[in-house]
Amino acid sequence: MLSQFFAHPLMLAGIAAIAAPIALFLLNRFRFQTIDWAAQLFLQRAFQRQKRRLQIENLLLLLVRCLILIMIATAMAQPRLESGVVKNEGEATRNVLIAIDTSYSMGYQVGTNESETSLAQARRTAIDLISSLKDGDRVNVIAFDTKARPLYRTGPIVLSEVARAKLLGDLTDAPDMQATERGTDFNELLRALPDALRPYDFSADGKPPSEGAQPSPKAVFILTDSQRRNFLDGKGRPLDRGIGRVGGDIKKLGAQLLLVECGAAEPRNVTVTRIATRDPVAGRGLPCDVEVTVRNSGSAASGELSLEYWVDGERDQSVTLSLQADEEQTLEARRLVFKDSGLHRVEVRIKSDPLKIDSRRHLVIDVRDEVRVLLVDGERKREALLSETDWLKEALEVNAYGDADGPGLIRTEVIRESELESQDLRNYDVVFLANVVSFDEKSVTALEEYAHRGGVVVFGVGGLVNRDAYNQFLWREGAGIFPAKLLEPQGGTYDAAKLDQNAPEWVLEMSDVEDHALEIFATDEYRDWLRGGSVFGYYQVEVAEKSDSPAWVPLRLVPRNASGSRSDLGATGDPFLVERKFGRGRTVAWLTSLDSDWTNLPVYDVFYVVFWQAMVLDLSQRTRPPIYLKIGGRYDRVLEAAEYASRVKVVSPDDRHEGVPLEKLAGEEGYRLTFPLSSERAGLQVSGLYTLTRKGVAQGEDPPPDYFAVAVDPDEGDLAKFTALELSGALGLEVRPLRSELAREALQSDLVTSGSRDYWHWFMAAALVLLVVESVLAAFFGRRRR
Repeated sequence: MLSQFFAHPLMLAGIAAIAAPIALFLLNRFRFQTIDWAAQLFLQRAFQRQKRRLQIENLLLLLVRCLILIMIATAMAQPRLESGVVKNEGEATRNVLIAIDTSYSMGYQVGTNESETSLAQARRTAIDLISSLKDGDRVNVIAFDTKARPLYRTGPIVLSEVARAKLLGDLTDAPDMQATERGTDFNELLRALPDALRPYDFSADGKPPSEGAQPSPKAVFILTDSQRRNFLDGKGRPLDRGIGRVGGDIKKLGAQLLLVECGAAEPRNVTVTRIATRDPVAGRGLPCDVEVTVRNSGSAASGELSLEYWVDGERDQSVTLSLQADEEQTLEARRLVFKDSGLHRVEVRIKSDPLKIDSRRHLVIDVRDEVRVLLVDGERKREALLSETDWLKEALEVNAYGDADGPGLIRTEVIRESELESQDLRNYDVVFLANVVSFDEKSVTALEEYAHRGGVVVFGVGGLVNRDAYNQFLWREGAGIFPAKLLEPQGGTYDAAKLDQNAPEWVLEMSDVEDHALEIFATDEYRDWLRGGSVFGYYQVEVAEKSDSPAWVPLRLVPRNASGSRSDLGATGDPFLVERKFGRGRTVAWLTSLDSDWTNLPVYDVFYVVFWQAMVLDLSQRTRPPIYLKIGGRYDRVLEAAEYASRVKVVSPDDRHEGVPLEKLAGEEGYRLTFPLSSERAGLQVSGLYTLTRKGVAQGEDPPPDYFAVAVDPDEGDLAKFTALELSGALGLEVRPLRSELAREALQSDLVTSGSRDYWHWFMAAALVLLVVESVLAAFFGRRRR
């Protein structure tokens, strides 16, 4: 009977210890003989006046000391009472939910061969748990990575011999239970738990419990490597501050969480976090520098590791590296020279790493004969460096590699604005419009068709620009090709500023450059270059942030202080560089002159060359078919009518061959190629190199294969763990840590008490309070008796 209310009822025997002080008191009373003597009569008269008070004080101290012993003994017996949750007894039904982490970090090799992984250990533990359940018990399984996926979406199944066999088979074979190459979002699992637990309280016909009904006890086993990434911040606080409310819901549903550690105790892992070329586009016969960044996320030095380079399927070279704990290192660039244009493949591999999936990474390099740029000059002049495009032409044609006198990758052609109508813009990768006064309807249509089909148009403004014409024909309330509405020009010319020390002056400040060519100016080497020059005149604009094709602002202008240092205004100044997608292409507004009329930026030739070459190469590449994607992404490109192929096939890194149907574009003579198909919501799920072939093209010979690479999230390679105590603190409920080999034992013991609430800590707190009271009373009574 006592076991219903105490976890360890035998500890209540400690209450008998209160007999000790009572027995000592009684024994001491009868140890002495009473002898009358004359002086005693005077003492008795004085003692009688205080006798009653002393008896009360002694009895009070005795009572407090006895209560202390009672509280300690009761706390050690761990009292518990039912707390609105029906408790399982004997052969009652058990409710079990098993959550299995299937993220790619669970592929960590914990044994002596490649098949002994964290996920294999988690699957064995789940099988052991299910095998120990009896017929009639209810169970469900959730697989989770960045998403949580219940194995049975209708709710738990009732075990029988047939149901158990089906569940064990699904645990091994069901698609949702397989290892993925996605990362981990532990919050997604926690948010999914309440919905997965509620059906356990539904009736046999699927009806929810009546209002006020007591929930049944449930055990949730979470089998994971306990990655803290995307769950806790650097101070151990949950990144999702609302996750505590989820913990309250889990507690109300009568669930107990058990965290089963399936990862290595001290994992070591080296991840290839990045592989990229320094320039977005490589030139045929020109040097191409490939940079590789690796990170050691382990708590100890990596020792010597071998990293291999493979180029176009052939082993190129091997380098040795060694990383300290938590060190990230960018290796010396590997310089390659490609003799043929087209798509080339580079792969790097780290050997002998226990987590192999993030130890290799692929890169596809677009090697081109040239990048063609058309410069439309709004004010051509015969004198050198006086035309609108002279400075830009010089900057773009600098050969950054090889023979300084030889041609570079970028080739320019300059025309007057009157010649724009006669140009076939499809021959150019980027078109610059430098301080062009205005455009007629035919030119506007040609520019918009060019950009819509994947071209890039860059506008440079200056003193010749007709603002009203730009807004009416190019901006068109956000529907046109110009990415912003022109307002009033600010400041003046560079020449005027030379004569006026108080002339307004602005400097460039980065605003939104993530995954942008201008990220190079975030490095220590290039940061000062960005702020070296000044802008003395520019156009203010109104940027439409809420539209079907919103613009973004990589660069802004902030006033330069009198001291010459940059302003403290940060990135809150006026837009300076505005970009927007337009169809399949892009449009860019550079809101000052491209020459040295309104700015001295062209004079800072190092900045000007690096800036515009990076911009042109990046923009010309962004409008081409994608060659680098992430897990969950989708390969998407448009084929012209002449490029139509009767047979399109994709070969995945796991050697799976799939045919891809082409979709006719509405209102256009073109076709969309999407892989995987738009109906497949998951996107690409296997990392590595993909090969796309087109056979039976409409015109000409079949083209060579196209390639694109898919990469996993490198942050998933950070295997630092959270503890059950941290998880408990985040949710506000008790979480029990378990080793995988003890999961079956916990299944038997924990479900017996999962419907009760513990009160031992209250009794222990009461004992501490009584100890303080006893000390205070003893000191007070002692002073009074002196």
